[in-house]
Amino acid sequence: MKNLLLLLGLLFSFTQIQATPDNLNSDASIDSIFTQNEIRDLEVLVGFFEKQISTKGTTEDLPSTYQAFFEKMAQTKKIGAIKLPLDFEEQQKIYQQIDPKTFDEIWLGSKAITHEGDTINTIQLNREGKYKRLLEALSTQNPTLLKYDYDLETAGDLSPAMVAHVIKKYPKYDISQPTVRLVLAIHYLTLNDRLKRNNGPLMRISSN
Repeated sequence: MKNLLLLLGLLFSFTQIQATPDNLNSDASIDSIFTQNEIRDLEVLVGFFEKQISTKGTTEDLPSTYQAFFEKMAQTKKIGAIKLPLDFEEQQKIYQQIDPKTFDEIWLGSKAITHEGDTINTIQLNREGKYKRLLEALSTQNPTLLKYDYDLETAGDLSPAMVAHVIKKYPKYDISQPTVRLVLAIHYLTLNDRLKRNNGPLMRISSN
């Protein structure tokens, strides 16, 4: 009987652990930087990203979903080009579902010049926004995010080096932490916007 109760207790604990990552409010860093409305917007972005990378279009079985996605991205290391399974039209609709102020705490609208000399609209990560402050706070406790934040600070925006690092070092990104899942969502949504907003060429990365 004691063994049965112990087993049931372990199963319950495991279920709780599996359920916790869904809640961004559970992280003190997020709670201290963003308002409750902004946190709800962040959860919308994470939920959208996770449904997009799921072959079932759901947020169930996240460990398997992320593992399959990471492995797919790792294949870009061999071919040197990135293709993301994210619907950009749907992504633009998600932008409309969040408060513009939340958007501005993550991204800035900007313009870029192509190799052909054309001016295009694009977005970049806002180094003065709350999202950057969150990265700085998280980097004090997470060496992987310390590297990510350092590269962002050095490059001034999402760079090929940052993209390559996430692809190659994905086992270091612990998806049981809601903040890590947020960083991954913002990272890939930013990259997807870059690749698809102007139907531009695929971003190239080193195959080394």
